[in-house]
Amino acid sequence: MAALDLKLREKNCVIGVPRTANDVLAKAEAFENASKCHYNRNENSFQKPSSSSNNNNNKNNNKKSNKFCEYCKKTNHNTDACYSKKKKEKKDKAEKEKVSSIESDRMVMKIMIDFKNKKHLAIIDSGSSISFFPKNLIDSSKLVNSEKNVSAVSFTNDPISIIGVYKETIKIENVKCKWDFYVANNNDYFLIGFDFLSSKRFKISTDFGLFKISNGRTEGQTKILRSTDINSHDYQQFNNLIISTDSDKKKILNIFISNHCVLLN
Repeated sequence: MAALDLKLREKNCVIGVPRTANDVLAKAEAFENASKCHYNRNENSFQKPSSSSNNNNNKNNNKKSNKFCEYCKKTNHNTDACYSKKKKEKKDKAEKEKVSSIESDRMVMKIMIDFKNKKHLAIIDSGSSISFFPKNLIDSSKLVNSEKNVSAVSFTNDPISIIGVYKETIKIENVKCKWDFYVANNNDYFLIGFDFLSSKRFKISTDFGLFKISNGRTEGQTKILRSTDINSHDYQQFNNLIISTDSDKKKILNIFISNHCVLLN
């Protein structure tokens, strides 16, 4: 019995060991095929990967290899998906909007008003604490002194003489507006300042390029006229003024008639 068992062992060893070069190649091929198979739990069997799976992998690899960004020169995305490019475009857009806003702020804004059945241009400037009436249109007998000793100086410290207060009524598209205007030497222009624009006597708004006003009884609106000529003669009269009051111990109120006009909404 022991002799028979020894012979069987020798036979199995002989069968398991390749004897020729062809046997070696066949064994190698069998191992290679086995390594390419994957185990399917549901079917309890080994299966070879499909050719379509290999094709999909090849396509994905090709897609990755075909990506290239012209902006940042990277190969993991295309130009239209570049984060750096989109970030730069967003920043440029913000800068452009900022410049546009600055240019808009530099515009001189005016409206047409009526005084004694005649049309006049009035500068709109919320940067001025007070409103002005043209000296050449006043009746000197109606000019009164201000309750506050108001004076105006430019940034070059040149005095601008305010000679009094003029109580008068103007019309903005049939809306009567009675107001205490200030009168200054060498000024022949209307200016609607912050005191007028913020007054509770009127309801004022600007929509779609229109100046809308109501006095509680009448409503009206007029077109806002814009000009970028901030150095024009009719605007220089009020350019960069600082309004101060002697009654406030010469304390400057830091209210400017500025280079730009911003209406209250």
